[in-house]
Amino acid sequence: MWHEARANEKRIKELMVDHKKRAERRRAFYESRLGDPKQLLRVIGSSAKLYPDAEQFYYHENPGNLMPWQGNTDIRIDR
Repeated sequence: MWHEARANEKRIKELMVDHKKRAERRRAFYESRLGDPKQLLRVIGSSAKLYPDAEQFYYHENPGNLMPWQGNTDIRIDR
């Protein structure tokens, strides 16, 4: 019984050491891949309509034409 407990303890210790080494290798790999944080920045844009007519502009900017966001009346969005 003592031998079984010792073997089990040894097995658990080996697993812990393996896990620690694997975590260190994983950390080193991700740090090597990370590099400069500015290289990870991705900027995506979309087109926007320009209204040369002032009447259309004021219609779309009028708060009365905005809808409440998820039932919150303080936050309003355009559809």
